[in-house]
Amino acid sequence: MADPRGRFDPRGPFDPRGPLDPRAWYCPAWGATATWYGYTGEPVPYAYGETITYEDGNVYYGDQLAATEEQYYAQAGQIAAAGHTAQNEEWLPLGVFSVEKAPGQTGGDKVVQLALNKEGAVRGSLYDKLTAKEVAITGAVDKKTQRVAVSFEGNETVVAEMGLYNLTENEVPVLVHFGPDRHEVRTLLRLKQPEGQQQP
Repeated sequence: MADPRGRFDPRGPFDPRGPLDPRAWYCPAWGATATWYGYTGEPVPYAYGETITYEDGNVYYGDQLAATEEQYYAQAGQIAAAGHTAQNEEWLPLGVFSVEKAPGQTGGDKVVQLALNKEGAVRGSLYDKLTAKEVAITGAVDKKTQRVAVSFEGNETVVAEMGLYNLTENEVPVLVHFGPDRHEVRTLLRLKQPEGQQQP
């Protein structure tokens, strides 16, 4: 049955103070996300600094060498760029998150909303509460690795990555690449829809 509100559009005006399509706050379970995307394998959690580590210019998955630091950054850029030409316009909201510098922290000044289409493209917005400015987010999922990478309008050098499975959780580890040789870990903390914006 078609939603009477029409298709959810993750690229519309975003301000967490409203108005924001109430569907943006949706928290999909892994099963619903995998079914939407057509993925039938087991979920792959990403934990930067734990299961994914940097050492001597290389990146390791567990104890297995995955790539050099430069190659890993280039891969993230390629994944993000793959989402620029999405054709499918049906979007599954993945939620609204605050951007925190460390797990367990709250009160970050940036808020992100993300959505996934059936092709694996990712769209959304980054909203800065201090400047009241919004930046469009574009990216994609690599189906083999479930690695999600996104770039930010106006600054293609910066690429953020996370696991698709992690985006169905309440805390999402994020690796932010500022270039081939600089990266920092952040956390996305899922936000609940404010009571004043609840659907009737």
